[in-house]
Amino acid sequence: MSDGSNTPASAKIGTDATGRGANIVRAAITQATWTGDEESMIAKHEGFVRSAAAQGAQVICFQELFHGPYFGIVQDPKYYDYATRVPGPLVERFQALAAEHHMVIVLPVYEEEQAGVLYNTAAVIDADGSYLGKYRKHHLPHLPQFWEKFYFRPGNLDYPVFDTAVGKIGVYICYDRHFPEGWRILGLNGAEIVFNPSATKPGLSNRLWELEQPAAAVANQYFIGANNRIGTESDEFGDEAVTFYGRLLFRRPARQLRRRHRLDRHRGDRDPGPRPGPHPGDAHLLAVLPRPQAGLLRPDRPRMSTRAGRTLIRGGTVVSSTGRSEADVLIDGEKIVAMLAPGSAILGFDVAASADRVIDATGKYVIPGGIDAHTHMELPFGGTAASDTFETGTRAAAWGGTTTIIDFAVQTYGQRVFDGLATWHDKAAGNCAIDYGFHQIIGDLNADSLQAMDGLLAEGVSSFKLFMAYPGVFYSDDAQILRAMQKSAETGLMTMMHAENGPAIDVLVGQAPRRGQDRPLLPRHRPRLAGSRRRPPTGRSCSPT
Repeated sequence: MSDGSNTPASAKIGTDATGRGANIVRAAITQATWTGDEESMIAKHEGFVRSAAAQGAQVICFQELFHGPYFGIVQDPKYYDYATRVPGPLVERFQALAAEHHMVIVLPVYEEEQAGVLYNTAAVIDADGSYLGKYRKHHLPHLPQFWEKFYFRPGNLDYPVFDTAVGKIGVYICYDRHFPEGWRILGLNGAEIVFNPSATKPGLSNRLWELEQPAAAVANQYFIGANNRIGTESDEFGDEAVTFYGRLLFRRPARQLRRRHRLDRHRGDRDPGPRPGPHPGDAHLLAVLPRPQAGLLRPDRPRMSTRAGRTLIRGGTVVSSTGRSEADVLIDGEKIVAMLAPGSAILGFDVAASADRVIDATGKYVIPGGIDAHTHMELPFGGTAASDTFETGTRAAAWGGTTTIIDFAVQTYGQRVFDGLATWHDKAAGNCAIDYGFHQIIGDLNADSLQAMDGLLAEGVSSFKLFMAYPGVFYSDDAQILRAMQKSAETGLMTMMHAENGPAIDVLVGQAPRRGQDRPLLPRHRPRLAGSRRRPPTGRSCSPT
């Protein structure tokens, strides 16, 4: 369904490939141009529900972030105001509508879990109006006109499948579709229909659109409904606005593919007009193949890791960022591959029997390993050195529940960047009790250092650190910092900044004895003004460290 047409497609979900004896599910997916304000946008989608219900639709999915513009085009905190609680007033408004029209609704919204904690979310409402739960988008782009990490945190609710009046429904939002593991997990969790609401522009995206959904449908044997925004939101974003390419389609697991799509080139509030396709009274049928036999999507016994085998931790209380739950945790080698309800058979095999080791955690908490993203092992500085080696520091970390550290490799004055990185690899290799990675301190920012930044990502280093303090040791001036941030914008690296005014602090420290200050007094030697310098508005950076 779009601004100019109300044409639901129908999906036949059956027990054989021909659809004989199958239940019929009529599903609607929508796309809409931005109206200019939230209330009228919500009202427009309420109209979509009523129109779809009149044509016999049983389930409807709106476009990504349906109640506002796609504000990822810019980085502006004013758009935080669109965030809403889930469940909350907006969801409750559509719960009433779902109950009135006996329709399942997939509702993609901007979610505020608590102040400053925001997600790109889809709420799922059953046909009786009950709120079933939500999916949070896992994979977030962060590039020009898609600045999603400015607005959202990555999802943390796994890949739920919702048992609705029309069958088992999963959701995978926009950029998620580039990552096959989510499609796969939704299939393993029993999804029969997966909705993929999007907001994206022409380029590589629309070419992948022709590949990713059909591949996922065939590989995982479920039906996919995908919808992308239409129009150009130039009234909201001016010259920065993009033209969404407006695909609207259903994918089936095998045989012929039915689709309707259009690249809408209209501007502003112009209506796109009727879309190509059958008349509303002649909605076509799309057949979904049956769920595969056990073992087709998943082997009867999974391949075992060549390293540590499989471990099952069962009977414990798993503690995560969203709360506590009773769950069994399956680990393959060093990777958590599943978190299951106690005794669950959803994977299609006896999990305990397949494990090399079973740990009984009854009455105990199972806590994810921590990641310490800022450590300094064996760091020489100012004539001293950090007290911990990689061996002692990581052993202590392991006892405290930290399973990964990200340490700082150092390039000093006169040294090449990769020589500094190699030195830290030599220190860590064979001496760590846990996993480790590196940030790169660039202490001598010259032409060779800028060139070396091109190769850091290939070495697994995605962030580097600069200093506005410590002249003669790590200090970079404004011109050097600007060049480094420009390079970070080109390469996708993240900049960390030690944002103190080092030369000013050195002056104050030198003057302290004349004021009778013969002991270190940090507030006087480092007043608030000395730490107030702002970074140039180029490249990417995280909080000052």
